Amino acid sequence: MIGETLGCALTAAFTVLIAVRFGRWLRLSGIAAAVLVASGVLVPLGVDVARLTNFAGYVVWCVWLLAVSITLVTATTAARAPHSSGRR
Repeated sequence: MIGETLGCALTAAFTVLIAVRFGRWLRLSGIAAAVLVASGVLVPLGVDVARLTNFAGYVVWCVWLLAVSITLVTATTAARAPHSSGRR
C-alpha cells in the first residue's frame, strides 16, 4: 500500500517537473496526466473512482511519455543536422 501510494505521488511529481519545460501542448497534457496519476493516492482511502482515474492517468502518461520522447529525438536530430552554408 505504501509503495503504490509513493509510486503514484512520485510519478506525478516527476511528470510535473518535466512537463513545465516543454511547450503548451506537452505541458498541459503532462500536468493532466500527473493529476490523474496522483489520484491513485486516494485508492487506499476507499475512493473507488480513483482506481479508474489512476488507470486513465497512466494511459495518458504513457502517450505523453512517447510524445516527449519523439520531441526530444526530433530536437536532437535537428540540432545535429549539418547546416548547408553554400560552400563545397
